[in-house]
Amino acid sequence: MSKVATGPLNKFITAHANAIRSLSEFIFFPLLSTAAHFTGPSTRVMINKDWLEPLMLWNVVLADKGQKKSPALNRFVKPIQQLEVDLNDADDAGNDDDEENHSRQIYIEHFSMEELHYTLKRNDRRVVGLYDEISLLYEQLDKYKSGNSDRKTFLSLINGSPWRRNFRTSNSIVPCKHFNIAGFVQPDVIVNLLHSNDYDGSCDRQLFVCPPKQDVDYDDIIQPPEGTPDLKDLFRAIDQNHSSSNHNYTLSNNAHEEFVSFHDQLNERKRNQHRHDKDRKSILSKAKGQVARLAAVLFSLDQALALVIKETDDQPSWLFEIPREFMEQAIHLIEFCIAQKFALGKPAFKPPPANTTNTDNCQPQEIDEHRVKRLLELPSPISVTHITQRHIQKRVDNKYRKEEAEALMEHVLQLKLGEIVTAEYQAGKQKREKKTLVKRKIDNLDEEQKNILKRLKVDLEKFNQ
Repeated sequence: MSKVATGPLNKFITAHANAIRSLSEFIFFPLLSTAAHFTGPSTRVMINKDWLEPLMLWNVVLADKGQKKSPALNRFVKPIQQLEVDLNDADDAGNDDDEENHSRQIYIEHFSMEELHYTLKRNDRRVVGLYDEISLLYEQLDKYKSGNSDRKTFLSLINGSPWRRNFRTSNSIVPCKHFNIAGFVQPDVIVNLLHSNDYDGSCDRQLFVCPPKQDVDYDDIIQPPEGTPDLKDLFRAIDQNHSSSNHNYTLSNNAHEEFVSFHDQLNERKRNQHRHDKDRKSILSKAKGQVARLAAVLFSLDQALALVIKETDDQPSWLFEIPREFMEQAIHLIEFCIAQKFALGKPAFKPPPANTTNTDNCQPQEIDEHRVKRLLELPSPISVTHITQRHIQKRVDNKYRKEEAEALMEHVLQLKLGEIVTAEYQAGKQKREKKTLVKRKIDNLDEEQKNILKRLKVDLEKFNQ
């Protein structure tokens, strides 16, 4: 977690975790969802002019019984209740006695769909769900599986789109709903969910973390150091700086470059997943929007902490352009969550051995000459992408795979008709390799290689490109 929660945020989380002697994840993940709530229903992170993500997070911490789930959640419930009282008192002071006034509700626990719709409508379209045992919500959703649209409606809440609900006597609509979730659950519940048929992607919309077990003695409890910011003040700072409507966080140029690199890496990883691993593909796909949301929430938390810690008359203005460091932190966090899901879920599909050529012991007569001919007629240099886009290599399990394209390039190398050039390139924080096939010039071929070209019926003019 040190790569994600850095500096003041790390100290803040550690202080509150030590107060109940829990792991940092017990504070950090609920903090992200709760902070996202206070950014408001109109706030978005703009990736480009056509791609805006609402700041909604559904975070779930996996922990066994007796691992301080309730004490961790109470670290949030109590300051939220105090903030509710403060906000409602301020509203009462600003309203006339005869003016209808609804008390502001920040969080909700167990609810029906009607209750949730009503709460959102009368409560500025937003509320955060806090659960010390979120399995009750999953059981509720299971009841909606057959012949009921409520499950689909609930899962669509993560997108922030309007919610229309038809009642017997009237219709009601909540525009731009803003429903965040922070909860705890026993690991077995999530393992069963991830191993079942996740037909509607309910697990893909959530971020899971499963920290190791920890038992401590009473004397190990450490009260927060003097001057540690209160959660109530932190939430108030975020709320006040998002009180006006239509805030859009944007990515700085460097942050956008990091996002694009990570986005393309996810696409490559999706392509390399087996076609039966649909759940893994969906997890990778959902991570694109989630990482942008996380970057915006991490940036807002950092600014709120700075405001609360530096209580001066001259307060800095709130910024909405996300620097690179927060995108990097978000990428570290989402990679961690992806790894957690993959470890908890179904193992990767392992197909039976395909009838592919073993390039280590390949002899020239075993080469698929038709595909080699097509490859040799492509303009040089030839990358794996070129081979894949032209559908030249053999299909394996109804899929064009990178490994098969590289094997085909190895065949050309064995025929001494080209060379494979390997180059390293930087993809975000990772170094990756790219293989490119460079054909030999026809003037540099000996009679044996020229005879191979004739036997393969390669167009010499195309080969020389």
